[in-house]
Order: sequence, then structure tokens, then C-alpha cells
Amino acid sequence: MITNRREILQQTVEEIELLSKMHLMYGLQDEPCFAAQKQKIADLIADGRINVRRELDPVSRNLFHRYFG
Repeated sequence: MITNRREILQQTVEEIELLSKMHLMYGLQDEPCFAAQKQKIADLIADGRINVRRELDPVSRNLFHRYFG
């Protein structure tokens, strides 16, 4: 269980990076695992009440908007 705010943000960034790799490196964008990863990220953001604009670094924010925008 993640309790530290910094850890929640770090995990979210790592999950967004993994989503990007699944798409760009492995071409899994049409697979169920890709949709599951997107849902995991959405849940992390909702559960952690993360403000994407303010709290994510520019690269992660850009990737987030690429896949969720």
C-alpha cells in the first residue's frame, strides 16, 4: 500500500512510461493489456487525487495527454 504522496506520483509516472513503451516499443495499443494499463493509470490518478496539470512533470503530462486526451 502506497501512503507517501511522492511515491504515488512516482508510481503514476512509471505507469505512464510503461504505457508509452507498450505502445511505441511493443505495438500493444490494440491489446487488452494496454487498456488495462490505461485503467490502472486512471485509477491511480483518481485515487491519489492527482492534478495532472500541476503535479506531473512536463514529459509525463505530455504522454498522459497523448493517451488520455
